[in-house]
Amino acid sequence: MRILIDADACPVKDEAIKIASFYKMKAIIISTIDHFSSKTYNSDLVETIYIEPGADAVDYHILSIAKKGDIIITQDYGLASLLFSKYRVIHHSGMLYTEYNIEQLLFERHLGQKMRKAGLRTVGPNKFSQTDRKKFMYNLEKLIEDGEQ
Repeated sequence: MRILIDADACPVKDEAIKIASFYKMKAIIISTIDHFSSKTYNSDLVETIYIEPGADAVDYHILSIAKKGDIIITQDYGLASLLFSKYRVIHHSGMLYTEYNIEQLLFERHLGQKMRKAGLRTVGPNKFSQTDRKKFMYNLEKLIEDGEQ
């Protein structure tokens, strides 16, 4: 069991790594070189992979390396829709992607894209909060513990 992190805009990398380390799991941070960070982690359980920039390059890499039992952290609804039936997928806000919410999320994304193309302004996501961070940490630990049973 590993944690794969779609890291380009992920505000919970450190929390995910801390939790992965606690459970002695490998955490793989996947990002484009556009988001290069000199931050290092003092653990053999953390691996950072940089991908050349390109449309959905990180998504394709995650799809190519995901294995049974993995947990994927992403805010990308499209990527989540390709993964949730085989893997456990969680948003950085702590929301779990499921068959019950993915269609609505994709529909809302589609509507937002149509509105922006038409020149209309759309409201972005709410500011990431401490409540979101705590919910993420709680649900990530729950996913790990449920997977160990």
